[in-house]
Amino acid sequence: MRGDAVLIASLALAAVVYATPLPAGSPASLALAYADARRALDAHSDGFYLDDTAEGREALAHRWEAGAAWAAAELDADPALTQDEAATAALNVDQDLTLLRLDADTWLLGMGQTEGSYGAFAILSRASGRFRPAWTMWRDGAADARFPLLRAWSVNGARNGCRADSGEGHEAECGPLYARFGLLAPDAAGHERFYADAAYVQEMGATVGGQMSVWRWDGTGATPLVVDFYEFMLDQPVTVRPDGASLKVREKEEFRTFSSCGGCMGRQVDHIYAVTPDGLRDLGRVSVTPELDAIDAAFDRLHRNLPVDELAAPRAARVMESILRNTSEPGDSPGDFPLGMLTGDLMRRGARGATELCFSADSTDTYVFTLHGRAGRSFIAAVRRDPSGKCPGFPHN
Repeated sequence: MRGDAVLIASLALAAVVYATPLPAGSPASLALAYADARRALDAHSDGFYLDDTAEGREALAHRWEAGAAWAAAELDADPALTQDEAATAALNVDQDLTLLRLDADTWLLGMGQTEGSYGAFAILSRASGRFRPAWTMWRDGAADARFPLLRAWSVNGARNGCRADSGEGHEAECGPLYARFGLLAPDAAGHERFYADAAYVQEMGATVGGQMSVWRWDGTGATPLVVDFYEFMLDQPVTVRPDGASLKVREKEEFRTFSSCGGCMGRQVDHIYAVTPDGLRDLGRVSVTPELDAIDAAFDRLHRNLPVDELAAPRAARVMESILRNTSEPGDSPGDFPLGMLTGDLMRRGARGATELCFSADSTDTYVFTLHGRAGRSFIAAVRRDPSGKCPGFPHN
């Protein structure tokens, strides 16, 4: 049973037992108002997108405003609320709400952590002894002209027709989004920073669009420091996460000579940002699968009749040339993957520091590649065919 349903039932029971109306503006009464707003929104949602009516957009804005009103009242009711207590209070109202403390007088309210729940966030700040929504994503942040991707957080971006209306190349400016939020270290001036890790709603498919943004709160407004679109596979163990003094974004990319299915991990890379007192610095992307990258790079150069001396030993290169010649889909078009779709990539550590990778694609047999480290990268020392096609001795998931 959902947390808001439990709360509503308990409040209704209390009202019946004591025949006492809930005080206007109290956290309990505003929790009920938020639940009412959520139910009203359901009438304009198909579980994925908002309908294209003005009433639907009004209902979504009202739900977000009702969530911010409840959070402000909850914080006012107990100024000494701890982080854990605030998180529990939010969860008891709705599993899609979260509260994170930025400083003694400022909290981040996140809404919409599950698909179909219409993500948004707001800053609640205390002034004259009371909390109020000082900044909201749907009114303030989504209108930032420097980052068109932020339009996906707006009520207009959540509607069903937005992607069709946006035009080719602008689909990522439409949501809706669902998101989780986290805190980063303050900057040199003491301004709090946080990140939003959002995913785009889609009706099918395991490869999903994501949006990562980092924000700075300076006491009056939230400023985006970086906004980036990326793709990920739903079963990835990680997406966006802090790692010491950096923020890493695990992305799914494509290889050059073999493709990956929508429900496969593909080429996994970490896009790394250094989080410094002065801001964020883009450090580029680092492969999580350097052995597969080495094989892909060598196949790509061989396919384009380029030398591979720095990537593979001569005998290994000759075996790889024969693999390319014998593929069922040679990939004559520049957009083709000459080896087809990747079907297997099991790895084990071999003798003397070597790594062995059992590789197969739907246009090839199964082969075992032996790789060594050389000049800071993986070097293909040998390639042999696995006649069993089952990679015996390799760890299978």
